Amino acid sequence: MKSRSSSQTVLTSPIPWLDAASEEGLHVVAMYDSDFLRLIISGHRVRGVILPDTIHRSASDVLVDAVSRYVEQGGSLLLVGDVGVLNQKNVYPRGRSRFSRLAGIEYGFYDELRDKAVAWGEVWGRRIRLAHHSS
Repeated sequence: MKSRSSSQTVLTSPIPWLDAASEEGLHVVAMYDSDFLRLIISGHRVRGVILPDTIHRSASDVLVDAVSRYVEQGGSLLLVGDVGVLNQKNVYPRGRSRFSRLAGIEYGFYDELRDKAVAWGEVWGRRIRLAHHSS
């Protein structure tokens, strides 16, 4: 899904996601948040939802609640990366990610961890094993 929000300064194209799905024989349609909300409210069945952070780093509380209800009612969801970590004002909400419950793990905590939210360090392992997993 894509956001029409004026607070979102860059809208990354969904084309790579659509191309990848097509290569796998999947029919995927890009839609705006408002289209998804309209479909869900009107009772239409949506087979699955992909929320990539490259397109949807920010999400309104309304969208987060609608996606949560969609999943609770049996919908399929693929959360990718840091999707929805910012609210509609492009601010990190306090505490865990609003999608933590759906992901089954508490993550985020950007307001608490700040620059320690992402850690860089050495990777240990046998070179042959690491090379195999990176390809």
